[in-house]
Amino acid sequence: MGKCTDVRLGQVIEHLAKQFALQASDLTGTSREKEIVRARQLAMWCCRRLVPQPSLPAIGRAFNRDHTSVLEALRVAERLLHAYPRLLAALGTENVQPSHGSGRESTQAC
Repeated sequence: MGKCTDVRLGQVIEHLAKQFALQASDLTGTSREKEIVRARQLAMWCCRRLVPQPSLPAIGRAFNRDHTSVLEALRVAERLLHAYPRLLAALGTENVQPSHGSGRESTQAC
């Protein structure tokens, strides 16, 4: 996806939408279909890891959600990525690893 300093929220959303064979509007929309919700949660996680210094409210605005929805999405995505480690490769984000604790500080985006 390029250098981390060049990545923006919209770019991550577009990339993940393509990886899931969805439209960006699916990820930012209101659908509660399981496959779209999971894709949205993983996209939020990628935004947190790939975009330099993103705030939870900024990610929430990009997805038309509030910051508490982003927090829950990050928790769910971490569990998914620990359960299915090959998922990162499928997302095209192999250089990003899930954290091993609850904090973000142990995760390297680049």
